[in-house]
Amino acid sequence: MFKGNPQLPLSGTQDRIGVEASLKGYALMRLKRRIERLWRDCRAQDLVEYALLAGFFCVAAGAAIPYGAAPRIRAIFETIETHLQRVIGMS
Repeated sequence: MFKGNPQLPLSGTQDRIGVEASLKGYALMRLKRRIERLWRDCRAQDLVEYALLAGFFCVAAGAAIPYGAAPRIRAIFETIETHLQRVIGMS
């Protein structure tokens, strides 16, 4: 089947479509490379591990505080708030 003379330039529409397709292919190739690089990169692994560990400690601390202590803790913070308001002069 005859597709045209390869020596002749493509029409504007055909040229634009070809350029867009090649740009999409290039963008996908760069995205694939970037994802592969992130997958192999271990620099942030320690940060993620520390964040998970901190989250675990927060959950454990929340579970360890007995329910009876909550009103006492609230009273302590209300007392601190009252004293700060007096010092600032907002009472």
